[in-house]
Amino acid sequence: MTPEMYAHWVAFLEYRIGWQYDMKAILGFATFNGGLHDPRKLICSASIADSLRHCGWWPIPLAKRYHAIDPVTVLLMLQADVRSIVHPTETLT
Repeated sequence: MTPEMYAHWVAFLEYRIGWQYDMKAILGFATFNGGLHDPRKLICSASIADSLRHCGWWPIPLAKRYHAIDPVTVLLMLQADVRSIVHPTETLT
């Protein structure tokens, strides 16, 4: 990231500290109901996707809304991006 992108990324994540966890979205993943979501709450994969869009790392609109992006999808997106560094310990086995 450029220093400016990094500053935006950090500021965005700091702003999200303290937001409640979106249990409805997790239930939506488990029941294949993408409509379950509380807009005042977040899940970790949504925070990652939203923060990387906010700072300009992913400049084009994503195919899914943030709350519908699960952790595996975020990992695949990062692995497919040659600029990203994904350490072996961060991959799912």
